Formats: sequence, C-alpha cells, structure tokens
Amino acid sequence: PVTFANGGMQWTPKSHESAALAVWPRVELLVRVVFAHFVGVDRRSDDRFAAVARAIAPQLPRELTVRHVLDALAYDRAQALGVTEDTIHVLLVVDELLSACDSNKVYRDAVDALHNARRGCVVSTLEQTPVLRGEQVGGGATAQPDRTGSRRPLRWLPMPMLDTFAWCKANGVRDETQKRLYVLSSGHPRTMQFVREVISKQPDAPATAIVGAVNDKRTDRSPHAAQPFLWAALANVPLPLRTAGHTPTAFATAVQAGVLINGVRTAFNQQLPPAVPLVSLFDVLDVAEPWLRALPQLVWTLVDKLDGKAFERVHVLHTAAMLRLHMMARDTDCNMETGGVQLYQHLRLFSDTKYTGANVLFGGAHFLHVPAGSTIEEMSIDVHQAQGIVHTVTDNLWTAPDGGWTHARDGDQLLPRRGAGGGGGAAGGDDKLALLKPLRLVYTTYDTNEAFDSAVVVPTTAGTPHLVLFENKFSRGDAKNKFTSDDMLLKVRKARTRLDELFGDEKYKRHPFRRAG
Repeated sequence: PVTFANGGMQWTPKSHESAALAVWPRVELLVRVVFAHFVGVDRRSDDRFAAVARAIAPQLPRELTVRHVLDALAYDRAQALGVTEDTIHVLLVVDELLSACDSNKVYRDAVDALHNARRGCVVSTLEQTPVLRGEQVGGGATAQPDRTGSRRPLRWLPMPMLDTFAWCKANGVRDETQKRLYVLSSGHPRTMQFVREVISKQPDAPATAIVGAVNDKRTDRSPHAAQPFLWAALANVPLPLRTAGHTPTAFATAVQAGVLINGVRTAFNQQLPPAVPLVSLFDVLDVAEPWLRALPQLVWTLVDKLDGKAFERVHVLHTAAMLRLHMMARDTDCNMETGGVQLYQHLRLFSDTKYTGANVLFGGAHFLHVPAGSTIEEMSIDVHQAQGIVHTVTDNLWTAPDGGWTHARDGDQLLPRRGAGGGGGAAGGDDKLALLKPLRLVYTTYDTNEAFDSAVVVPTTAGTPHLVLFENKFSRGDAKNKFTSDDMLLKVRKARTRLDELFGDEKYKRHPFRRAG
C-alpha cells in the first residue's frame, strides 16, 4: 500500500529534487513502493518517510521502472518464504492518486507494471480524469473507460456512502444514544473516528458532552473548514470539482483533505459533472449565522435523550430550518422544481416503513394529513414569505390570556428571538405574543395543550391564509405507546370543537389565530 495523501507519506522535495521529479516523475511512486515494502506503513510513517525518500531517491537508476521494482519485491518475498517466485502475487494499492505531482504519469507507470496475471493494481482517486489521461492512445484519443491503453480490463468501483447503522452493528455498538451519534456523523469517517475516540475515553459521559468533545477535536484539526460548502450541501446546489483550467477547486481540495464526505452514488461518468457537497451534521454546530439558528439547536436536541417532548422540539426545529432554507433558496441557483431544498443529502430524519435505507433517525414515521376543506390539496405555499422563526410560549394555545401568549424565558426557548429583551421578552422587551405573523411557528411548553403541539399560519399563492396545526406522537414501537387511528380521530374531534369555539365566540376576537386572519 502506498499513498500520496497528506499525512500518510508526506514528502516535500527540495528545489533540486523538484527538478528531478519533473524529468523523472515515476520516482514519486518508486520511493513509496520501496518504503512500504522494506520499512512498512503505519502510524509512524510520517516521521520516517521523508528522510528515507531523500536518501534513496538519488540512488535509484533512471532506467528503473515500477515493473522492475515489483518483480524485485516479489523475488524478495519468495526468498523470505522459501517458495518459488511464480507463486507470489503482488497487488499495488495506490491511495489518493490525485495528490501526486503528476497523477497521469504515476497512474500509467503503475499500470505498466501489470505485465502478467500475478500483478494487480487498485487506485483510489477523487475523480476519473487522471486515469483517463493516463490512458491516452494513438492520435490522442482516450481509451475506452473499461479498458486500459494496452487493452487490460479496467473496472470502476465507486466508493459508496458509509452505512453507519451497518458499521455500528459490525463493530458491536449497541447503545442507542451512541448509535445516534454515529448516524449524525452522516458517515463522515473522520468524525466517526473522533466519536469513537471520545467514547472510548469517556464511556459514561452524557451525549451532549461527547458531542462537545468531538466538536473540539474537529475544530482543532480544521476550524470551520466545511463552512464555505454548508449552504450548497443544505440547499442541493452542485459545485464544480475542477476549474476552467482543469485544476482542482477548493471544493475538490476539501474532499481530498477529508473535510467533506466523498462517497458517491453514481457509476463512471467521464464528464465529471458538478456535485453537491456532503457534510457531517456535526458541521452545522459551527453555524453562527442568524439565518440557520435552528440547525445547531436541532442537532443538540437529536443527541439528547429522546422522548415525546424532545420529538415535538425536533419537528418544530426541522420545520423552521426547512422554511428558512426555502426562503434563502429563491435567491440562489438551487432549482426548487427539480432539486429542491433537502436538509440532508445522505441522511433522512424521518422515513416511513417502506423506506429500506439504513441512515434514518426516525424510522416508521407516518404523516397523517387531515385536510381542512377540499382546497387544501391544491394549497401552494408562498415561499417568498417563508420565515422559519420560532416563538416558544408557555400558555395553552387555545386560550390566549389578555395581551397574548407569554413568551418562555431564555432557558426554555427553542430558539433565541431576535432583539430579545431582558427576561426572554420579544423584540423591544415585550413578553407577550399578540400577533402570529405568517410562517412563524409557535410552540408551547404547556404540558396539556389539547389536540396539537405547534402551529403556523401559512400564506398561499392564492392569497388565502391557512392555519396549520401539528400534533406529534413519538413511540418506541411497544404496544403501550402505540398511536392508533382512534387516537388520531379523538384529537381531530377535540381540535374541531376547539376551533368552532375559538372562531365562533367573540371573547376570542383578539386571539392570535383570529388576528392572523
């Protein structure tokens, strides 16, 4: 195994060595192959490789090829084992090909070493370009994507997204909270590594403490490295991997450095189209911009103990984040008709029982929709008014006291409100919510609010406002906690009774729902 990645076999040639590399680029690969065989590749390679490379590079004959070296290593191995050379098979594994000084020539040198059936080569690369350029044949035409220039079979194996649930099962992770932490890494290997390191040292620590420690490790390694790509990842905006001059973009460099997730869903594509960045959900913990305040709070809620109340908070925060993203997307190149806004490209927060993917936080989710009238199915939300602002109040939402609902104190708010005054008041220090503006969510901490947990006034493109009530039910699948159709029907009947009273009695004429139109 050899690597061109930073940190694995790092070698920065001096000026005279750089000139030699320009003339003889295969030395890049040769010194790594020799080092891997005679010294070995492990965690200490960093400290030794540069010194060994500088020592042996000047001594390698110019006519030496990778084929010569692999044959010599096969002979050396056969002598050590006391077997004949024709029983030794050599597999050359080249990691991070794109990081080589001349990736096209390194690839061609590696393939040239495959002169018989006992030699094989596996190359990992962010994109296919070095491989294709390394396969130029007569007249400058590119070889077929399934054959090398010498007609050897070439097989493309796209790296799939890491299935965190399968990984947890294979590694004996049984604790539900710990599983959720790995899932929130979204399959980002470096974040999963940090989660594992923290848990091994603090196995009894609460989940929030583990997340804090993991975040410290991440920011120490590459502070805010994923932030420039966060909006594109959240809003499904593709970014190019190469510039017009065919050099890697900052996006490609971030993938190479392990900052972003580099799993792919598609097979070979010679054109290398722009791709949507894939980030770990831990990356959103660094979001400081007011436009996405719901996201960090959503992640913190997901890592804490999950119960019915937490599930309500998850739904409200998720809805707030989606509304905010929709409002922002109208001013970007995000195609709302085809791509749309998706909080997670690689992780689903909710899925129904028919979804077979593994990276799901809440499986078996059923969205029961009870329409209020025949036109509700034709309702089209006016995203230009989308707010994503959350008001957390302490009152029963059916019976607003004089002056409006009371805002929760700072520690109980789902999201801090802009311009909050002392004691958790609204803008200007007002502790009351008297008017619910369109597409601003209201959530209550009141324990026995009958028939719904949160609400939002939705303006439609037809100009008719709708009052949307959300009722959440969280169950772990046991019979005692099961939510039945009878339960839903009972809540619908209660809501109907309450709504008839609310909109039919003049004593509620200043209720925030009534004032919203």
